[in-house]
Amino acid sequence: TKIEYKLSEEEFKSFRDNEAKLSLSKHLHNSLGFIQGLLIPLSFASAHQSIRQRTWNHSLENIYDAVERGEIVVPPSIKKSEFRYEFESQCKRMIELYKELVKKGYPKKEAILFIPHALQIYEIIEINGWNAFERISKRVCTKAQWEIRSKAWEIVSLLKKESPELAKYLGPPCYTYGACPEKNPCDKKELYLAKRKRLLGK
Repeated sequence: TKIEYKLSEEEFKSFRDNEAKLSLSKHLHNSLGFIQGLLIPLSFASAHQSIRQRTWNHSLENIYDAVERGEIVVPPSIKKSEFRYEFESQCKRMIELYKELVKKGYPKKEAILFIPHALQIYEIIEINGWNAFERISKRVCTKAQWEIRSKAWEIVSLLKKESPELAKYLGPPCYTYGACPEKNPCDKKELYLAKRKRLLGK
């Protein structure tokens, strides 16, 4: 989801007293105090893939808030398999164990180690033009992890609405640059190269 949030004067002042809030200031795009970016829900495992993109501006939700919500992401292959119930039950038990430990007085920072990597967490990211071409292309590639690939394609869809001219150049590296950087290209390479030639004339 694209977000544009106007900070109140009170919130703006509170930044200097709260380091977590201060990190959101990297998403401020003008002196009017607007936070602009993309709000993305993703699993903790996929968040790791996202934060590896060092040139994106990131702000992750507090993990303790995420575990209180207790939502999880189930991979498509598991969703369609005989292991779905077991997967969901195991994740639920791990989240309940965390809450039980905290209730019994164990430190949150230790109990948190029990949470599943499937736990859903929210992230605000801000992507500039270079990242739209370079980083998004890497993440929509079929070689990318399934969930971050799905989110990257959703970002491309949002960019298409904002800037159709920019978006027509966005796709996996074979489409964006006209060549695949992978040692073992996927079977979609030729389709993307043909699409590139049809749309961009090269």
